[in-house]
Order: sequence, then structure tokens, then C-alpha cells
Amino acid sequence: MTSKTKTNKAKPAGKRTSDQVIGKGWPDVADNIVNKTYSLLASGNLLGLGIIFFVGLVMLVTYRMPAEQIPWLIAGIVAHFLKCSWITGLLVLYAFVATVIFLSRDRSLREEIHRLTEIRKELTYGLENATLKHLSEHPESSGYSILE
Repeated sequence: MTSKTKTNKAKPAGKRTSDQVIGKGWPDVADNIVNKTYSLLASGNLLGLGIIFFVGLVMLVTYRMPAEQIPWLIAGIVAHFLKCSWITGLLVLYAFVATVIFLSRDRSLREEIHRLTEIRKELTYGLENATLKHLSEHPESSGYSILE
């Protein structure tokens, strides 16, 4: 009896094996929906999650309803939002405040990244009065200098 050893050969580019095929069944779709929902929750995007929940609920109800009653449902939803304008106002206010907060947070993070980049330049290249100077010893250097 001869024993064969498995070799770890690279597969040719462009060809997929059976374990690399992207799933297209309903469990994969459900898994993708759950993952996207968790990412919306983790990012704090409650408005997006609320819209997706509302649209999903309407889709579920309209799927289970007889076709003759769908216009009645849509008219009722529109009438509800026109009657409860304070809910719509709160949603718009939340969207505006969240956008302002997220933009200010993004700006402060970009400023911090810029500050850390400048400190790294000083530590790595020895910046002094905005002129580059050779470091006395640089153990990672391979003899190549960008200043020469």
C-alpha cells in the first residue's frame, strides 16, 4: 500500500473550487441580513435600522395580504404619518443631529490622525525647524537615503 502525501499546491487564478462558491440559498441571505443588521447596530445608525425594519414590516404585511387590500394599507400608512407629524419631526431632528455629531467626530478623528502623522515624521526622520536632517544612526536603513 502506498501512501500519498498531500501537497499544498496553489489553485489557478480564476477557477473556483466548491468551497469557494458564494452561497445563494436562503440561509446565506438570512446570514447576510443578520450581519448587516448587527453592523448597523454597532455603528449607531438607528435611523437606518428603523427604516429597514419599517420597510421589512410593510413587505411582510403586503406579502400576506390579499391584493385588493394593499392600496387601503398604503393609504392608511400615509394618513398615519400625516396625522402624527411629531414622529416624523423627531425622526428628521434625529437625522440632523446625528449627522452633525458624526461629522464633528469625523473631523476630530482626522485632526488626531494628522497630529500623530506629524509626530511620527519627527520621530522617524528627525525633523528640526521644517528641514530634514540625517539621523546619526538608523538601524533599519539599508544605505539608501532619500535626501541624497
